[in-house]
Amino acid sequence: AGLNGSLPTPSVTTSGQAVTLTFGSASVVDDDDPTNDSFTIDLEAVVANVAGNQAGHPLRNDATVKLGAGTPVQATPVTVTVVEPVLRIAKTRDVAAPPVGDTVTWTLTIDHAPTSSADAFDIGLSDVLPAGLQLVPGSLDCTAGVVDPTACAFSGSTLIASWTVFPQGTATSVITFRTVVGPPAQPLPPAPGRH
Repeated sequence: AGLNGSLPTPSVTTSGQAVTLTFGSASVVDDDDPTNDSFTIDLEAVVANVAGNQAGHPLRNDATVKLGAGTPVQATPVTVTVVEPVLRIAKTRDVAAPPVGDTVTWTLTIDHAPTSSADAFDIGLSDVLPAGLQLVPGSLDCTAGVVDPTACAFSGSTLIASWTVFPQGTATSVITFRTVVGPPAQPLPPAPGRH
């Protein structure tokens, strides 16, 4: 199997979506064995994150080979179908109507929806605490699920989390934290001499 001979390193050029490999002179040993007169070219391509690449969209790849100035010979086209992840997030709290000074535990659960058909990559999450809620220091827990985020922290009143990869399946990522309900904002007193 393979090539019983020599094949020079090709020059590679691209034009738009077309990739051209140009080989110089190749030689094949005359051994009357048709099983060692071929070689394989492997190319890797990335499915672009563009609007047209939606789940179920077919992408067709064509290849041709030409010897010198001869007529190009086309291979049978190969089609791949785009798959996409579908993530969902649920946010719950343990107290529906907390009074001022009460503590509320918040839970964020992230997982793949049943319709998801691929791993998810480079995921970002942000959650902004509204005015009147103060984070309880040290209460953030980003490891309560199976898939832990790559980074997870509060920046001021905003929770920021990210995942490099979120594998497809039934695994979840769970983030919890606690807040204290503060008093409502009081209007500023009028400036001296103003009514």
